[in-house]
Amino acid sequence: MLYNLDLHVHTKASKCFKADNLDNDGINKAIIQQAKDKGLDLIAVTDHYTLKNYLDIKAIGLKEKVKVLPGMELSVKTDSHEKLSLVIIFSEENNIENIGNKLLSELKVPDEEHGNGKFLITKKLPDAVKILNKYNVLIISTHQDKNESRMLSIPVLIKLGIYLFDLHYSDKKEEFMERYSRYNIIPLTFSDCHEVNNVGKCSMSLSLKECSFDGFKDYIESNLRTNDEN
Repeated sequence: MLYNLDLHVHTKASKCFKADNLDNDGINKAIIQQAKDKGLDLIAVTDHYTLKNYLDIKAIGLKEKVKVLPGMELSVKTDSHEKLSLVIIFSEENNIENIGNKLLSELKVPDEEHGNGKFLITKKLPDAVKILNKYNVLIISTHQDKNESRMLSIPVLIKLGIYLFDLHYSDKKEEFMERYSRYNIIPLTFSDCHEVNNVGKCSMSLSLKECSFDGFKDYIESNLRTNDEN
């Protein structure tokens, strides 16, 4: 079945979110309403280093028939001193907040930096990815096509087993895929919205077996297998 997805949505829990005049609860409700207006079936809340608003938005989404997945955005400094942003999508766990806090503790993210998109994880990229791989997450590299310097990190990411790329320039997807045609990767296009009106500004329509983390993961794995066969 075809579902519409935006798996890179920020809330007021991210310090860089443009909150207008609404309080936190009002923004959470407005995010779901905007997702509904845009015809989205599945979104992921991906605030910087926090899951603070996930459960509330999930509950609102349940009433409005918009499925909500838990996620986070993390930033790591590479050897080229470029900021590298990774969005991680969790499965729908009952104890997701405990899992998130445990992960942040392992990554050495101080409590006062939760929500701060400017904070850079001090661990080296391979060590950070090794920690992430201990959890049931999908890792998406974001905006690596933003400039040539960032693109230099793409082969390194692929070598580390990261094959999902949320493109900054969605209109140049064909050029991106041609440049990295020798690699088994999947381009994605989500909004990275930091204000309510941009929820669903960039989204994808995908054929999934079910509207869930497992449905999206199965889509990814099926496409990677198909690419391998080709």
